Amino acid sequence: MKSVLWETICQIPDKTTDERLLPEFMSEHTNTEDINNLKVAVRTAIEHFLTAEQRYVLHEYFWNQKTKSEIAEELGIGSSAVCKRIKSACDTIKKHAEYYMNVNKKIKIYAERDSA
Repeated sequence: MKSVLWETICQIPDKTTDERLLPEFMSEHTNTEDINNLKVAVRTAIEHFLTAEQRYVLHEYFWNQKTKSEIAEELGIGSSAVCKRIKSACDTIKKHAEYYMNVNKKIKIYAERDSA
């Protein structure tokens, strides 16, 4: 059974969405294949590389649009701790997405070279 977070990640905007809503790293990529690969990388990172608490904090902050103070109160921690968890989670996601995109780029290069 897929988590609620997984279902909300599926709503990551694509290039037809208003540019202001796109995460910064997505705006660097212009083709649909890259965007789809980034979505897979982000989903994978969230599901497999973040802790349950990091996933919860991201979900509440980005998708439910709760403030850091509201999340902190729910978890019984300080707002600065919530901020650190969000930053750490975003750093992990970015690192995974960059790695995934680099691997995909190398695979394409090898595939093109082998087919030539």
